[in-house]
Amino acid sequence: MTVLPLIGNAGEPSLREIDASFIKANFALSGVAHVREEVTSEPFVAGCEQYKRFLINRKSREWQLNIALCDGGQLGPRRYEASVEAFLKPLTPAHDADDKTRSEAKLIMGGTVPLSRNRVGRTFLMPFIGHGIVLIPTAIAPTVGGNSTLLIQSDLSIEIDPELLEIMATLLRAVDAKF
Repeated sequence: MTVLPLIGNAGEPSLREIDASFIKANFALSGVAHVREEVTSEPFVAGCEQYKRFLINRKSREWQLNIALCDGGQLGPRRYEASVEAFLKPLTPAHDADDKTRSEAKLIMGGTVPLSRNRVGRTFLMPFIGHGIVLIPTAIAPTVGGNSTLLIQSDLSIEIDPELLEIMATLLRAVDAKF
């Protein structure tokens, strides 16, 4: 696990100030009873060495929320936009798709998240293929200075709250404001 700097290098973002109380205050999902940080030695995404994992207890079940700063890999600052487009392209409905398919695709595609200094983040449901296909709620944005990408992902199901991507967008803005 990467040790987070106490102060951080000048101009470099750090997850140091992001803790369980910050998550509980800024992750507005109803029914959250408790949030705790889980110490882990493995980054959850390649190229994202600075990261934190939180366990959110909601209605007697624990869900993960991962926050990372990515300097490289598919979700690093130079590649994340192309990667997001590649993730979502197969899920784009055909021009003759029915209304239900278009509605579901709109949910998956998420939306943009305005940030300070004319930056724009994005929320979407990232497809992950394992034992079937899972859609992972994701929020991503370039950091100020563009040296890394802020990534937030959860294993929460969109079925829990139809506003989950907006909740993720709110958390993205709150974490970004710490930099």
